[in-house]
Amino acid sequence: MEFDPDDNIISMFDEDGNETEYQVLTTKEEHGNLYLLVEAEISEEEAEVLIFKCINDEEAEEMIFELVDEEHDSFELALNLFKEDLDAEGISYE
Repeated sequence: MEFDPDDNIISMFDEDGNETEYQVLTTKEEHGNLYLLVEAEISEEEAEVLIFKCINDEEAEEMIFELVDEEHDSFELALNLFKEDLDAEGISYE
């Protein structure tokens, strides 16, 4: 799925209600799960790239995402899904 960077800003709220905006760089679907590669601006010179996994909760009114970090069960799968995208953008992931 291709994205226009100007149209792909999403807001997420953490468990404390704090809102953060992310620019969606790309998405991938694997084994029925949606993964997002996003960028969050830290400062004018620095940004952080993160991977989120959509949690399928049919009772939830909104989509629920969890951060896929190095300790996450899906980390290796998610990293492999986005390696080409990360390489194309020149983003280090080691």
